[in-house]
Amino acid sequence: MELTEFFDQAQQELLRANQDRRHPFRTLVLATLADFPHLRTVVKRKSLVDLSVLVYTDSRTTKIADLREHPNCSLLFYHPKKKLQVTFYCSAEIIEAGELFEEHQAIALVHPNDYATATAPKSELDAPEYLYADETHFALLHFRPQRMEILQLGKPQHLRAVFDGDKNWEGLWVVP
Repeated sequence: MELTEFFDQAQQELLRANQDRRHPFRTLVLATLADFPHLRTVVKRKSLVDLSVLVYTDSRTTKIADLREHPNCSLLFYHPKKKLQVTFYCSAEIIEAGELFEEHQAIALVHPNDYATATAPKSELDAPEYLYADETHFALLHFRPQRMEILQLGKPQHLRAVFDGDKNWEGLWVVP
């Protein structure tokens, strides 16, 4: 397999998940930095041709606080049937205004309660019920990968390569 073919395979899976709501790359793990690394599963709303990724969130979440302090983060995608893992090492931008924000807010607010709890996510509750407010707290996260690592588990051997976004996604094979 050639490096370009390996890269193209991962890119195709990322873009395929834009149309297929059941594609495994639709959900991913976001890792941010704080007092400890924080991991959480998020839903990818869109991958762009430049490999950047859009995610919707409540603007009051800890991921927003983490990314304001440390915008460098990682995204981990895994396709269990294909045994394909893609890791992005990214910088994150929190978008709360502008044209891109307006476009995606219109889509997100079809389900406004996802971004309209009366108190912030992770607020303590006396019972599992919580209230909604009229105000929404939508934010758009734009992750721009600077480096990508692809791991293909398989027989007779595993394949791993790293690609540098600053060098037009030039890659090199590495030991899995």
